[in-house]
Amino acid sequence: MYDDSGTCMAAYPTMSAAHVNSVFLAAADRIGTERTSGFMGNSLIPGTDGWPIGRIAGPDEDTILYADIDLTAARSAPIWNALNDLHRDRRTDLYDPMLGYRGGNALPR
Repeated sequence: MYDDSGTCMAAYPTMSAAHVNSVFLAAADRIGTERTSGFMGNSLIPGTDGWPIGRIAGPDEDTILYADIDLTAARSAPIWNALNDLHRDRRTDLYDPMLGYRGGNALPR
């Protein structure tokens, strides 16, 4: 499923995830078909604002994407308003006991 620009549907949730979490992402997909399973391509690297850094690979393009990123930009990504600070507002008291980052017991793998 591709839109008029040749971008597959899966690229848009990837860009949205980068935007709502104010993080860089790298999403890679294969191309072609293997054992009746098709792969959509359209690898991309969205920035903290969700927009692709550089370009989105084509659906049939065998390529490697590169991007120069500023890791401090993830920490200083724009906040939508004064009441919304993604890093400050995390509820580590709810999920840290499961993950075990700060003294909680980590779940078995």
